[in-house]
Amino acid sequence: MATTFGASLRPTRTRVLLIALAVALLLGYGLFTAQRARGASGLAKKAFTGVKVSAGTLTLINPIHVTAVSYIGPGTTTGDYVITFDRHVDNCSFSVTNDLHGGTSFSGHAFGVANGPGLGKTTSQELVEQFDSSSHASVDGDFDIIALCPGT
Repeated sequence: MATTFGASLRPTRTRVLLIALAVALLLGYGLFTAQRARGASGLAKKAFTGVKVSAGTLTLINPIHVTAVSYIGPGTTTGDYVITFDRHVDNCSFSVTNDLHGGTSFSGHAFGVANGPGLGKTTSQELVEQFDSSSHASVDGDFDIIALCPGT
């Protein structure tokens, strides 16, 4: 007697086990990749601030993980700053740029960034030097700094 198509799809023990195994593998893979995606989004930790310089007074603008800014030391009042973060930043990547908000035009300033411990500061400090790109003299001006740090 010939077997009908409907009878050939009857759930047998083997078929049920194969379907259950396939569903378990797909769910496990989905949960694994979701966990990896969630972990990947948290790899980089960001720290940021704007620094407003006005008549020798330094002010943090919208700081994120930045606690203080000051001139590098006594007697230094132009272009050499210490940025203090709320975490160690010795393995972070930095970018410093002119702050052009408020109608300021590009001023031809360049920046140097140095790790704090190399110059007698702590691992939570970064040194920033701002200078005129043509004369190489230290100058003051508003700037922004961002740090991208590994999450570990």
